Amino acid sequence: MQTTGKDENNSEIVKARTCMDQGDWVGAIAHLTQCIATDDRCAEAYKLRGKILLALGDRQGAWNDMRKVLELCPEELDAISGDYTAEGKEQRGCKPFSAVNPFGL
Repeated sequence: MQTTGKDENNSEIVKARTCMDQGDWVGAIAHLTQCIATDDRCAEAYKLRGKILLALGDRQGAWNDMRKVLELCPEELDAISGDYTAEGKEQRGCKPFSAVNPFGL
């Protein structure tokens, strides 16, 4: 995934992952949202937050975050949803993000 270079070392992502490991989804979302506020091109933050939102049942929020990931890193299309291929991007509304496993966070 292409990133701005700040993703791997971003302390907010590290904190979010720690929260995720502890099952603190609200805390993880807060850290990821702070990361995005600091660097709105941080694709990893959008991707992680989208997975959490999907797991929590916020499909619209997950959709918005995953669309942002695709905007920043179009090559992530297959990773986000196995239902779509790079050639079939226009078919995106059928089964959004079915490949995202909310329990594999």
